[in-house]
Amino acid sequence: MKNQTTNHLKNIFQSALVVLIILVSENLKAQDIHWSQFFVNPFLTNPANSGFFNGDYRLTGIYRSQWGSVTVPYKTFAGTGDFRFVKGNHSRDLFGVGMMATSDKAGDSQFSTTQFGLDLAYNKCLDHFGNQYIGGGILATYGASTIDYSNLTFDEQWGNNNPPTENVSLNSLSYMDVSVGATWNWVPDHHNNFGIGAALYHANNPQRSFTGVADSKLEPKLVITGNGQYKFNSRIEAFPKLIYEKQGPYQELDLGSFARINLDRSRESHYGV
Repeated sequence: MKNQTTNHLKNIFQSALVVLIILVSENLKAQDIHWSQFFVNPFLTNPANSGFFNGDYRLTGIYRSQWGSVTVPYKTFAGTGDFRFVKGNHSRDLFGVGMMATSDKAGDSQFSTTQFGLDLAYNKCLDHFGNQYIGGGILATYGASTIDYSNLTFDEQWGNNNPPTENVSLNSLSYMDVSVGATWNWVPDHHNNFGIGAALYHANNPQRSFTGVADSKLEPKLVITGNGQYKFNSRIEAFPKLIYEKQGPYQELDLGSFARINLDRSRESHYGV
């Protein structure tokens, strides 16, 4: 009896959640996927980040699965790879070329969005010591979305088997997306640095609609970031991070930090982030 009651309440909760999502979505416009650990994917915080790192190439990957206990899990993956080329008279300017791929699949409809992007960036050294850089970048992305209507039930179908009258003739779409960004970085040494950046994603306001609705677009998104690395002593370093995002009427602010402790007392850490 207790299990039946629990299952009944769970079914009510799931139905209420689906109804709430449908009602709210009537007034929502398309928004981006985003991450709690936003700093893992450099292109999704600023296109100017391509090529600005220590090394010849860099690979990143991040995966998220959520809401599995109440519905079909929402699964998201993103991966990037970029290369650094040293340029300029004093071999201090940095030219970056990067590639990005994301995959997002959500809910019963298996609503999926896949993106492939190419990123170009140039970071100009402002002094003879390689301590200050100002950079700019552009990210061009091709995106495609699909949806499966077979697992969806509309409100007019409750209590009968009539087919829906919703305009669901399209089950796929594609679009081109352009984003730009600029950064300033101060790197006094290998263990301390500070950077700020501003980026505008979806600058071309790409159309995304399965029904031909003219205002179903990705609104431009402003992203402001701050990051740093501070070495307290030979064993302890801190890496503060900040991001502010505003897309249409929605905005979000995330800030925090992680730390690194060198457990080897006999050696000083020489690794940067």
